[in-house]
Amino acid sequence: MELLGTSEQRRVDVLHRYEILDSLPEVEFDRLTRIVAHLLDAPLVLINFIDTDRAWFKSSQGTELRQLSRGMAICAFTIKEDRILMISDLQNLSDAERSRYPATGDTQVRSYIGVPLTTPDGYRIGTLCAHDVRPRTFTEAEQNLLIDLGPVVIDALELRLAVLQARRAEVANAYLANHDALTGLPNRRRLAE
Repeated sequence: MELLGTSEQRRVDVLHRYEILDSLPEVEFDRLTRIVAHLLDAPLVLINFIDTDRAWFKSSQGTELRQLSRGMAICAFTIKEDRILMISDLQNLSDAERSRYPATGDTQVRSYIGVPLTTPDGYRIGTLCAHDVRPRTFTEAEQNLLIDLGPVVIDALELRLAVLQARRAEVANAYLANHDALTGLPNRRRLAE
């Protein structure tokens, strides 16, 4: 594993804050990948998060894979961009593109479009992307669809985190209340006020 620069380490820390990696499938994310697959007529659509050494798929349409090595994932390049990334033919890249996206030559996928998933504090932690097995230029309307849906993925992620935190607080408060009732100690929250 390569050493992480300060900004890359902070990006990974922000990703881990969401506690999304290796989580179970969730309907909110699966619904979004189904919508994108249908509207873009794309055989492969992913919501993935880029960790230090892997691209982990939170939701996918068209594959049973759950992750790829980061070095093999086109999405690892997408998070370096501040905009949508579209490659019309991965097997027919210019020399400049080939040096910029070295992993793209070893795939059966021919075209790619992806938008970085950017947190409210500005960290690009993953992508919403679509792939096709044929060379293809995605239309402006298709590009705009992904641009519009990227923040929807982040909204679902933020809501998921808020629910997790609320549940933890509820469990902690119930524990303290139960503990205080059993021990006869005054409520600690009141002592802190």
